[in-house]
Amino acid sequence: MNKYITLVTINIVVFVTLTFTKTWPSDQIRLLDENLNTIARGTETLYHQWQSWLFIFSGLTLLTLIIKGLIFFCDKEHQQQKAILLMSLKQIKQKEMDYQRNTYNEIQESVQQWQDELTLKGKEIEADLQEMKKQKKMNNGLLSQKTRQQKQKKLINSYLQGNGLTNQKITSYIELLNNAKNHKNIK
Repeated sequence: MNKYITLVTINIVVFVTLTFTKTWPSDQIRLLDENLNTIARGTETLYHQWQSWLFIFSGLTLLTLIIKGLIFFCDKEHQQQKAILLMSLKQIKQKEMDYQRNTYNEIQESVQQWQDELTLKGKEIEADLQEMKKQKKMNNGLLSQKTRQQKQKKLINSYLQGNGLTNQKITSYIELLNNAKNHKNIK
């Protein structure tokens, strides 16, 4: 950077010096040939040509250095903007990763909660099925008991109708049932 500033300063000084100082050769200076004929006079001399070339070279060098400086400073600004952009991209990627991680975790939690609810519902349904099986078994038992009692009732009714209600001393229902069974077996 210091070399660049030094080159720019030297070129500015040379350019300004050549532009504003009167360093042109006077008309008394002549360029002569071997016969002492005047080839060039004053500003037309070789010295003036070299001065002109130096002026042009200095101007072009200064222009080149200015363009290079602009490119350098623009590039520096560009590099800063690029660094800011890269940092922004990293932040965006980080936020995207965080969002994906959070979304994945939320989905996992929802699925786990759903599975827990399904498991609980499954257990409730299983308990209800067990209760229904017990109830069915109990109902079947009551139904068979009712059927058995209806058969017993028919048997007792036929016994009582067939015997015409004799004066037998019957003390219990079971005794009456046993008599009805014995009477049926006898017939």
